[in-house]
Amino acid sequence: MNGKALSRWILPSLLATALAPAMGQQQTPAVKPARAVASVTPEDVPAWAFPGPVLYSVPGTTRRITEVVQFDRTRAIDWFPDEHPSMPDAVKGRTPVYGCSFCHLPTGGGRAGNGSLAGLSANYIREQVANMKSGVRAYDSRFTTGVNMVLVANLSADADIDAAANYYAGLPYRKLIRVVEAARIPRVSTDSVYLFDRSGATEPLGERIIEGPDDAERFRQRDPNITYTAYVPVGSIARGAALARGTQQRPACDTCHGPGLKGSEIAPPLAGRYATGVFRQLYDFRTGLRNGPQAELMKPVVAGLSQQDMIALAAYATSLDP
Repeated sequence: MNGKALSRWILPSLLATALAPAMGQQQTPAVKPARAVASVTPEDVPAWAFPGPVLYSVPGTTRRITEVVQFDRTRAIDWFPDEHPSMPDAVKGRTPVYGCSFCHLPTGGGRAGNGSLAGLSANYIREQVANMKSGVRAYDSRFTTGVNMVLVANLSADADIDAAANYYAGLPYRKLIRVVEAARIPRVSTDSVYLFDRSGATEPLGERIIEGPDDAERFRQRDPNITYTAYVPVGSIARGAALARGTQQRPACDTCHGPGLKGSEIAPPLAGRYATGVFRQLYDFRTGLRNGPQAELMKPVVAGLSQQDMIALAAYATSLDP
């Protein structure tokens, strides 16, 4: 399958944010890439979103936030400030640029559709942001969070990028994702990510990864402690493990990513990270969206991989303990 055909087939199923509506799976309004500046404006959020002074909270804290804060990308939603070091300004947010923690959270765990930064090396984070600024690392225009990340990168000063990279590199990564092999899954809808129907209705999984939060409401409140489920086709984990061992033509994944895919000095950790995130990187290498020195090393590795192979590798990597 060539890259163009692969894109048509796989984007609706596997790019986790705002792509299903774009490809016609759900008849919902298209999500406009945000501007990465300013706070909340009528253009960004409809009037019905603020019916009154509603206060939100999450389990384990007495802190409360309003719905206005929930939509404000320029300041952190920090439910547990005593559980992490003091955040630099770039992470906690300041007008006019989005705060890193709005998407990646103060814990660095991120959310399905946003990369988990905790435990990555500071050099790796700095390099990726630099690649976004230069255009070396690009995103499919339908992947809204990736487009927004490029905007943030271009608006961020080098000192802020350095501070954010050092902050997230110093945080431990917690795995909150379980991988489930299944032929049928709870029926899903999309609201920036896949949400699972809890009524008992199901649908066939097919050759997809469907990954979403186990608690939709706590996801919306940006609770850093919620869990996620990644549904993958039956047999994916074993298939991915076999592929990860490599062949005479393709090196084993741990050659660069270290034992157990826990990372090394030359490559980031993959173990226990979001399955859709791992797949997305393989897809971007495969289609030429990611470039640069590290991408040149990866391109020969992914060149012969089918979509089923990439799903399997992502399922295997996520199944591992970090």
